Amino acid sequence: MEEVVKQYSKGNFDIKIHLSGKDEITELGSVLNVMAMQITGLIKSVTEKERQSKYLELQTLIYQINPHFLYNTLDSINMLARKNDDLQVAAMVTNLSRLFRLSLNRGMNIISVKEEVAHVTYYLKIQKFRFEEQLDWIVEVSDEILECRIIKFIMQPIVENAIYHGIKSKNEHGFIRITCTRRGDNLEIIVEDNGKGMNAVTLEQLNKRMNDKIREEKEIRGYGIWNVNQRIKIFYGEQYGVTIESALGHGTKILITIPAELRN
Repeated sequence: MEEVVKQYSKGNFDIKIHLSGKDEITELGSVLNVMAMQITGLIKSVTEKERQSKYLELQTLIYQINPHFLYNTLDSINMLARKNDDLQVAAMVTNLSRLFRLSLNRGMNIISVKEEVAHVTYYLKIQKFRFEEQLDWIVEVSDEILECRIIKFIMQPIVENAIYHGIKSKNEHGFIRITCTRRGDNLEIIVEDNGKGMNAVTLEQLNKRMNDKIREEKEIRGYGIWNVNQRIKIFYGEQYGVTIESALGHGTKILITIPAELRN
């Protein structure tokens, strides 16, 4: 037992104590074996979380293009559009510029609910230029949670999914409702659409894939929701994340649950 414990101190937890009898020493050996198994599991869990964190960090870096070049280019397009009295293009460029500013947010990953709502609103305004009368929305946010701090970029991918997989494919008037409230110690963000929805089999498959730690690169559908779900679980814990409700022909409801935090 002493020799095995020395191996544990060197980080080798694969060695087990061979037990026999029913005395206190045997019981102690059993406890040490269980401890070694638990430590091994924790090491694997931490390693996997670090790997996922690095992967998602790299995915984020892919989209962090040079902000100064981007802003200057958008300003030039805005001025040119106004010069030619094209106010629609000017408005679209302005919304796009504001969206990118909030997305980059000086490299910070934590923003207020108010800023996250502003971000998704600019995105919806841009999509309105494309879908026109096919898209309308409403955002309802409790005043008490406006300054709560959350990880950024969790609403827009959900809304994007609602537009392109729900409303667009239905080819009818689409409506999205975003509701942000506090329930106990948690924040609940609900995104509902009146799109085509999905059948029970597709919903079950999507919910299953959402909790997979690794996604196949060829899988495109549901990637945004999966990304949001994984980032929430990595940052806040496994008890938080995204749940989906849907029925074919009756739209989709997506619930995001995260802790309510006022600290930076």
